[in-house]
Amino acid sequence: MRHSKITLFFVSFLFILSSIGQVIEGTDFSKINIDNLSDDQISLLISRANLKGLDDSQLELKAIEAGFSREQASKLKERVAKLGMNVSSSNPANSKSYNRGTEKDLSNSKSYNRGTEKDLSKELFIENNKSKIFGADFFSNQNITFEPNLKIATPSNYVLGPGDKLIIDIYGYSEVQHKLEVSPDGFINVPNVGPIFVSGLSIEEARIKVKKQLSVIFTGINTGKTSFQMVLGEIRSINVMLIGEIMRPASYTLPSLATIANALYVSGGPSSNGSLRAIDLIRNGKKVTTFDFYDFLLHGDLTHNILLQDQDVIRVNPYVIRIGLYGAIKRPAIFEVKENENLDDVIHFSGGFADTANTELITVYRIADHEKEIVNIRAKDLPSFSLRTGDSIVVNGIINRFKNRISIAGAVFYAGNYSLKEAASLKTLINLAQLKENAFRKRGVIRRFQKDQTPSLMNFNIDDVLNGKQDIELQKEDSVHIYNIVEVREKYQVTINGEVNAPGSFDFADSMKLQDLVLMANGFKDGASYKRLEIARRIRSTENSNSNDSLRYAIVKILSLNNDMMTEADGGDFSLQPFDVISVRKSTTYKEQITVRIDGEVNYPGVYSIRSSTEKLSDLIQRAGGLKNQAYTDGAFLLRKTFEAIQDTALLSSKLKILSKQNNDTSSKSITTLSDQQKPVGIRLADAIQSPGSVYDIFLEEGDVLKVPRKLQTVQTFGAVNVSQKIVYREGIKLLDAIHESGGYARGSIKRRAYVIYANGEVQCTNHFLFFNFYPKIKPGTEIYVPAQASKTALTTAEKIGIASSIAGLGAIVIALLNFIK
Repeated sequence: MRHSKITLFFVSFLFILSSIGQVIEGTDFSKINIDNLSDDQISLLISRANLKGLDDSQLELKAIEAGFSREQASKLKERVAKLGMNVSSSNPANSKSYNRGTEKDLSNSKSYNRGTEKDLSKELFIENNKSKIFGADFFSNQNITFEPNLKIATPSNYVLGPGDKLIIDIYGYSEVQHKLEVSPDGFINVPNVGPIFVSGLSIEEARIKVKKQLSVIFTGINTGKTSFQMVLGEIRSINVMLIGEIMRPASYTLPSLATIANALYVSGGPSSNGSLRAIDLIRNGKKVTTFDFYDFLLHGDLTHNILLQDQDVIRVNPYVIRIGLYGAIKRPAIFEVKENENLDDVIHFSGGFADTANTELITVYRIADHEKEIVNIRAKDLPSFSLRTGDSIVVNGIINRFKNRISIAGAVFYAGNYSLKEAASLKTLINLAQLKENAFRKRGVIRRFQKDQTPSLMNFNIDDVLNGKQDIELQKEDSVHIYNIVEVREKYQVTINGEVNAPGSFDFADSMKLQDLVLMANGFKDGASYKRLEIARRIRSTENSNSNDSLRYAIVKILSLNNDMMTEADGGDFSLQPFDVISVRKSTTYKEQITVRIDGEVNYPGVYSIRSSTEKLSDLIQRAGGLKNQAYTDGAFLLRKTFEAIQDTALLSSKLKILSKQNNDTSSKSITTLSDQQKPVGIRLADAIQSPGSVYDIFLEEGDVLKVPRKLQTVQTFGAVNVSQKIVYREGIKLLDAIHESGGYARGSIKRRAYVIYANGEVQCTNHFLFFNFYPKIKPGTEIYVPAQASKTALTTAEKIGIASSIAGLGAIVIALLNFIK
């Protein structure tokens, strides 16, 4: 009995293995029914189909790629999930530690070349990471869509399928039009003819088949009396699966006219590890074609960019070989290379060598088995040089120097570079460059590099070279410089200052006269004195002298004028020399008009010219027609130019504001804007008018501005009061009354130092006697100022603690001393 059980188990096991073998060994996975397989068969199937370790989404995609139908692939995913076989951590593609070894590709490696040495291969690797993969940007370029053209004529090889709509036209003796859609079963139902199977046929094959069926009813089709036409009206949508090294692997719904390139663009193109040259189209589990995107990029060849069909699978394989090509080439980038291609092909991919390429010096930086290495090759070795993934090829440029260049610069007409063959000697070069008239002929220099590239100078006399007394054989990279005579001496100028319209320095010219210089300075001013001009001239004597006098003066007297210019007979022909300084004095009897201005409450305000240096305030009031009835003499003040910068005091600003408000016309408002050179002067205009010539009747000066306001009706408080404000003036008001009406003294005010500024600019302080304060009298327009104590900075907590600690320490010392004394 026991042996029978063993025999039965063995036979069953062989039957299971035979069943599994039949399932696995068959290449047509589309006929496998997942529901009929046991768990053991599923496990073996996953192992044999290389589907281990994939997550859910990858498992379904790989299964479809292997040939499973979409329905069976979905069932397989469910069975694997139930069995717990999809351990994604075991898949190297999903492992966090994947690709961390020493064999890393150039495009993704982060640990490559982590040594401390800074060689060129590391720099090239960094550049390689930053470079673009050749052709990858096509799929991220928004201006390139690769969308299929749906408006073109139907291709003759277009394969019909369910969802396509056909338009059948019959015209001639019979006129009929049918719009028919291919049914899910693949038929079109032609009226009076019946169903015709067209699914899987090309549009041309379907046209022949339908025409044959219609000719039975429409006999005129065979005789030519009736014409037949069938075109594709609307195309269907197809589902295409994109898997492998793709940016967004998934199933996509595309128009049936879509090609491989259309599908790649929709999915974002190959990933960083994806190949652009090994893109497989799988149909019904079999590879139909391989699309090489380089054929399109380099040759415009779309032969393998065929139309897609429903349920097609596009697989982007990982790249095998990538190299970086840099330096003197037309298109530096990272290129993908097939195994049968060489470096000559890659140079062709890049567009060829640049014009400055040195094809005899091409350097390859390569990752060997255990360390890096450098390989040098020449252009003739390119077809035979085998490439490895990770190679960085640098095409060096030619040396940036000339083998036969010499140059000349300076005082020549044709400065620049010359060939050593045509200008082998210095004399030949100077003759070719053509010397300028202003050349300094006594000395020129040749800058030359010695054998060790250290610079040296050689000098020569230009006249000797041109006369044949001296000549120098030139060498490559020699640089000749001819000096301009102006470069080797101080710039010749003459200077004129004083009473001329445009004083300054002017370029000297030979035979230059005094009259010429005056004309250059735009002539004399009106107040210039023509009787005394001073010319200071440099002493150029080489004799030793103990005298400290370094100038020799020539005084030229000019007595007559002709149209405001000097006549030649009176010194205008005096010859000048370089660096002469001419001083034109002002006439002692010449006086310019001096003006003052009076504004405000006078009968004739405006600008007045001072008739004499003794004119006073009272004279100005009299010339202005006297004061108006509403004039307030106690508030009048004088603005006078000063060399000190005026501070924006409250006195001046308040006075200007008062005048601005009292004046209504535009011209009066404009004169209240004063320059920073005017400062108020305290005057007593009433005393000056009542007592002409008194101490208060001061003399006028140029630019004085006298302001006479209307009677003021307010006083103003400033400074350390609680509310600074204007107060209506009333007879008998006192300083303390104004302070009281301003809210009293503010905290920190210095009451004993209060002072007032009257409207005319006078200042009076508070007087003190014993414990009594005598405050100034208040007048209309008075400004009251109460100064405040300087603010004291509060001690910080740290400072308080420090002081307390110091006091405590000092106390401890005192106690210790007392104990010691006891």
